[in-house]
Amino acid sequence: MIVGLIPSIAGMEINEGPDRQYRPRCSAAGVQRCARADVYHATGTPRAPFPGRAALVFSDGHWHEELVMDWLRKTNYQVHSQQLAVTPFVLDGLHDGYFCGFEGCKETVPPGGIHGHIDGMLTDPVSGMDYVLELKAYNPFSWNRWAAGREIPWDIITQTCHYVFGVRKLGSNVEKCIVIVKNKATSALLEFIINVPRDPRGVVEIESAHYTEGEREKPIQFEESMRFEGLVQSSLDRFKAIRRYEVNKTLPTRPYSLANWRCRYCAWAASCWENYEQEIKKSEDNVARFTEEDETLVRDYIATKRELSTLKKMADAQKENIEKRLRECEARSAVVPGGPGGLPVDIRVKVQHRQSIDKDLIPDDIKLIATKLSSFEKLDVRERTNPIAEEGQSAR
Repeated sequence: MIVGLIPSIAGMEINEGPDRQYRPRCSAAGVQRCARADVYHATGTPRAPFPGRAALVFSDGHWHEELVMDWLRKTNYQVHSQQLAVTPFVLDGLHDGYFCGFEGCKETVPPGGIHGHIDGMLTDPVSGMDYVLELKAYNPFSWNRWAAGREIPWDIITQTCHYVFGVRKLGSNVEKCIVIVKNKATSALLEFIINVPRDPRGVVEIESAHYTEGEREKPIQFEESMRFEGLVQSSLDRFKAIRRYEVNKTLPTRPYSLANWRCRYCAWAASCWENYEQEIKKSEDNVARFTEEDETLVRDYIATKRELSTLKKMADAQKENIEKRLRECEARSAVVPGGPGGLPVDIRVKVQHRQSIDKDLIPDDIKLIATKLSSFEKLDVRERTNPIAEEGQSAR
């Protein structure tokens, strides 16, 4: 009766409020962000209404960050300079300047200025060293990827590096920043300590990365390099590129496929993919010529798929033989004793349940209304049965 009103009110509040105009802010500096979406935003392309539930999620995130800040205040570290306004860079032609009314900022941003507000700064009680502090609260899906070392949140790091450059312009000699990310579901924390270069073209390096498990800190072992040369400069070049696209009324290529989760949640997905099939038809004759290095990649992919197919067939046959042996033993479980150096193996047939919908019980008119056509891309890689095209012909 009441709970359904809350997301509705949240959606109305965010959708009927003043539309946030695109600005090249520090918070939009991330190099992993979709430039195409930012161009749509910059050109004023209508966006899809913001879901009420999503509005609640973002609101929760702000409170999570404030809770972490409150806990930090109870440590020996000094927390200060909260919501300090900074303008780390000014780029010619980026915009004509504007008045920032963010939470009492009330500053006039100069033409071309990249503006933002830091969460705060931390001062080490022993060394006296200052750190720019950035707090985030994320869903378990993203948080777990970062904690497992599968990805590095370079977007958040880029934003915080901008803040470091901005604080330096105000007279600070700060060298490092700290990013703390809270898992909204478990309250576990990630911490990144980052060395920020003096030159935007320099190397941004993650000095250390940890996550909490209970009350213990554990190091994160990343699969990719913890150094990013020219990270800040790349973000500045990206802002310039978005402005060029905006002025020329053109769009960058799509960085993701149609099935990517980012596109499913994007406010401009409908505009972005509206004429996609027509684009495909126009580009069907544009066939790329791969290099020898590309050929190695493709041949390896084909070989791997063949190997996986063979292994799957072997596994299916082995599984069938195990089930057959259980039936012969008139048993639903078995134990394989461990051999030399091996561990015993438990085998058990379990009954599992799966919910499904019997479509035959649904009236046709309801089926028609509930049926949704979704498009997706599928990569098709197959060897020809005939010889390759002669030189000068397009390899289709």
